[in-house]
Order: sequence, then structure tokens, then C-alpha cells
Amino acid sequence: MNVLLLIFPILYLALTFYGCKCAPKGEFAQDILDHKQTKMLQATACMGVVLHHITQLVTTYGEVYKGPITILSQMGILFTAIFFFVSGYGLIVSVRTKDNYLKGFLQHRMTLILVPFFLSNTIYILIRIFYNGIPTSTDNIIRCLLGLRLLNGNGWYIVEIFMLYAAFYIIFRVCRNKAVGSVLLSVVALVIIYIGLHSGHSTTMVGDSILKGEWWYNSTIAFVFGIFMGNCKDKVIDFSKRFYKILLPLFSILFIAGFVIEERVRLTKGYYNESAVIDGINDKAVTLCAQSILCLIFVYLLILIGMKISLNNKVLGYIGTISMEIFLIHGLFLHNIFDFTYINDFVTYVLIVVCAVIAGAAMHFVDTPIIRYIQGIGKNKGYLEECGPDLIRERRVQLQRKVKTVIYAVAILCLLAYVLYMGCMRFFFAKQDVKKEIDNLKNVHVQDEITFGRYNTKNLSFGNWGKEKLQWLVLDDSNDVITLITKDGIEGSTYYDAYEAVGWEDSSLRRMLNEKMYESIFTDLEKEMIVPTEETGDMVTLLSVSETKMWFASDEDRQINITDVAEKNGTNVNNLSKVNYWDMKDYRSSWWWLRGETKDITAPIVSVDGEIIENEKYVNKPNGAVRPVIRIDKNKLN
Repeated sequence: MNVLLLIFPILYLALTFYGCKCAPKGEFAQDILDHKQTKMLQATACMGVVLHHITQLVTTYGEVYKGPITILSQMGILFTAIFFFVSGYGLIVSVRTKDNYLKGFLQHRMTLILVPFFLSNTIYILIRIFYNGIPTSTDNIIRCLLGLRLLNGNGWYIVEIFMLYAAFYIIFRVCRNKAVGSVLLSVVALVIIYIGLHSGHSTTMVGDSILKGEWWYNSTIAFVFGIFMGNCKDKVIDFSKRFYKILLPLFSILFIAGFVIEERVRLTKGYYNESAVIDGINDKAVTLCAQSILCLIFVYLLILIGMKISLNNKVLGYIGTISMEIFLIHGLFLHNIFDFTYINDFVTYVLIVVCAVIAGAAMHFVDTPIIRYIQGIGKNKGYLEECGPDLIRERRVQLQRKVKTVIYAVAILCLLAYVLYMGCMRFFFAKQDVKKEIDNLKNVHVQDEITFGRYNTKNLSFGNWGKEKLQWLVLDDSNDVITLITKDGIEGSTYYDAYEAVGWEDSSLRRMLNEKMYESIFTDLEKEMIVPTEETGDMVTLLSVSETKMWFASDEDRQINITDVAEKNGTNVNNLSKVNYWDMKDYRSSWWWLRGETKDITAPIVSVDGEIIENEKYVNKPNGAVRPVIRIDKNKLN
């Protein structure tokens, strides 16, 4: 199966280079970085981002090796670097070559990014309300619609490029000197990088804080390079032509070396060594430098290749016209629509790519008339007369295109209608489910099993709307607080991403529990019942060694099963636990993490056989099972 996955990078390369034109020996292409070629580059970058995100899903961000395709999980910054480069380059070339370019900039250029952005935000809001069944306030809906909070994780690029576009417009409106304006715009991009580097990470959700996360800025340097190329293209191309035979192999070698070095730096330094007392800025700065250099090498290498090879096929050209829509919508199928627990990796790639392209085409069909209306296209009174005898033929071609697009639109609308229909069932019964949970919590006893919240554990349905009610064990019911622990291991994770001594307060596992899992499992109504722990102030935590000994009487009581999803995601599995083997229970057992109470290179665990071991597993040991623990305030059950 891993070998079969190679068909996707092969098809990606075939899509990119099919129909390409190679310059004759001793000559160079005439269309280097022209409008058509840059649109082709955006198309390849868009499909590269889609494959990158799918590979992250099937390989658990590169932790589970799935053959050579695993390398795509680390190539996202290279594809976004293409987007940034083309944007910076296009702005400068346009302002230098087009008369009165700034006059219609807000109408023409801004709408191309904002209309698809607002449309995708609307779709994500509808999915969140109807699919997740989460009632939300009008204020929150407005924030999500405007992009002040990003339900769509890929929307970060639109927010950042909007800031850069706005800076471009203001600078070049005020500054008539193109060279000075370019320098000022480059400074703005560098300031964005600097602010992002010092902003850390969001403590709640990815979309709650602008520039909080390395993905906001680790390829932005390509925008600055695009500005430089827009001003100095002729000189750079002339220089590259003179030394082409040296530069092409040199930068090919530099790219391979840079990729290896970047991976090494990212794994040993990285962006996640920050804590309450250490900002980790030195490690982040070193990692950023390695990634920025790699992006610059990669983009220039593409320019060198483009000097000899011109991309030229209709499919890639069409994808270029809908690349923004594909970029914005593909995450919906990746994270919200489908559940890939029982879908093999090959089908996962096919399903997401096909749906993303169809949905992108449907979005383009919807947003194009809006964009044209805003831009004022078609208001020329003499339009019909100017068309003359060619009008009928042009209209026929337009009609054929619209028919094809309508077919795509109908297909995606049917899919969305099905999703919304299933989601409505969850929405209308959400409050009723919470009421049942409250009634059960009012009458619980220690060792009872109850349901609270929802999580993907054993979903056989086609869509992700089948999240199961999550099973919990009641550990304690005293002092107006009910302490719960999940019955099974529901995820797998490291305790900390790096091989170094760490306390619970700074662990990546703590961050995952209180961000990703807290947001994913509980609705807003359920969150109101959860209170922070007294020891660490966490909304979701793990048991300590002493608590585990207190609440589980024997080793056998501490043994766990892991869910289907946890196993699929790579959680450690041992089917032959000693006790369960002899009892013929056929559990998929795993060792599971406990909360450390001191700063150490190891963290405590419960072994497969239920033994508490305090100093065996290093904190960066992958795929240990996770059993979240929460505390319910009984006073909030009324």
C-alpha cells in the first residue's frame, strides 16, 4: 500500500510537466515568470499544499512512516513560499508596468482574495453549527465570518496577504518612488515575520490569535524575494543565463542540503520550546533562518528550471483559476466532512483531492459573478456592439463552460445538503443530549460509566457527523466535584516533542489536551460544567501517580483498551497483554501517560499490564495512549 501511494506524487509531477515546452539547446524560454507561468506555479503550489495536508493526516505529521510519500508532510513551507513569491512579484510588476494600477486596486485585486475568503468562512460556519451541533453567538459568527477568528485553519494566508496588500496600497499611494516603496513594503513583510516570531502560539485555538504560529511567517521571506525579483528581474535573469550551467547544479545541491539541514534544525530546535518562563526565541530564530534560507533556495531553483521549461497544459491552467478556492475549501474535507478511520490511505488521497477540486470549482462558480459585480465588469454600454459577429461564438463557449461548472456545483451541493441534513439532527438534539448528560451526572456513583461529550472513537459512517458519545469512568464524587477519566485510550501522543527534561506545565501533551481535545470533545454547554484542576489549573489533565494508586486498586483495573481511531492514528498497541491474554479478552492494550510532578527527562506511565512505572519512558517517546481527566462542578448541573 505504501508503494501504491507513490502514484500521487507521480501524478502531481505529471500534472505539472505534461505538455511543457523545453527551450532549444543553448537557448532559454521567452515567457519566464510571465502571467501565464506564475498562474501555473500557483496551481502546482495549490495541489502541493493539498497533498501536503493529506500526507500529514495519513502519517500523523510524519510520525508514522508511509513510504517515500512521507516527505510531503514536511514540504508545506515550500508550497506556500511559491504563493508568497508570486504575490510579491505580481504586485511590483503590475505597479511598474500598468498605468493607474492603484486606481482600481481595492476593487479588482482585493476582491479576488476576500470574496472566496468570506464564502469559505460562511461554509465553515454552517458546518460548525449544523454538523457539530454547537450553538454560537451572533458576535462569534461575525468574528468568524470576517476572519477575526479562523474556523478554517488555511485562512491564515488570506489574512496575512490582505495585510501585505493593504500595506502595498498605502505605501505606493503615498510614495511615488517605486524603489523606495519596494523597500518599505519589504520592511513591512520583515516586521510581520519579527512580530510572528515573538508572538508564541495561541493558548486556545489556532484561529484565535493573528500571527501566533510559525506557519504565519516561516515562508513569508519569499514575498520579499518576489518584491526583489519584480524590480530586478532582467538583471537576475541575465546573470542566471551567463552562469546557468553552474547555478542549476549548485542550487540543486543546495536545496537537498538545505532540506536535510532544515529538518535537523526543526527537530532539534523547533518552535515549541516556549513556556511560561522561557520564550524559546533562540531556538525559534535558528529554525526560522533555516526554513527561510530553504524557501529562498527553492524559489530561485524553480526560476532556474523555468528558464528552460515552460509549463503548458489546460488542466493546470484551469486549476490556476480556481487555486484560491481549492486552497480554502480542501480543509473542510480533510478535517470536517469525512471520517477516515476505516478508509485506507489510497482512497483518502483520491477522495480529498477529487472533492477539493469539485468544491473549488463550485465555489468559483458562485464567487465569480460576485467578484465581477464588485469589479464593475460588464457595465460598458458598448459591449455588445464591440463583440460584433463573434458574440454568438463567445456566448456558446461561455455556455459550455457554465454547463460543466453547474454539474460540478450540483454534485458538491448534493454532498453539502447531505452533510447539513445529518448535521441538523445533531443540532436539534444537542441541548437534549446535554440535558440527559446532566441527569446522569446528578445520579452517578464511583466506578459508574457515563457518557459526556463526543469524540471519534469507532465511526463506521461515511461522514464525520458520527462522532460517538465519549465513555467516562467516575473516579470520585465528593466536595461538589465529580472526577472523570475516559474509559479507553482515545489518542496517542508524546509527552513532549523534544528529548529534554520537562515538567507537566511545559509539556506538549498538556497543550494538546487543553487546546485541541478540549475544543474537539465538548460543546459550549458542556464546557460550562467543567472546572479547572486545583493542582495545575487545567481544564483537561492526566492522573498523577498518587491519584492512579488511589483510584485504581489493582494492576488489572489499570489496563485499558484503545479506540479504533487511536489505533488508526498510530497509538502503541499490544494485543497480548499478560492478564488479558490468559483471560482471552482480546483487548488492544497500550501503555498510557500519567502526569509528572517533577521536571525530568522521563514521565510516569501505566504499562500494558497495568503496572505504574515512573522513570522508564522518555518524554519524547511517541504514541503513548492518552486518557483525559476532567472535573465537573455539581453546582452547575442545575
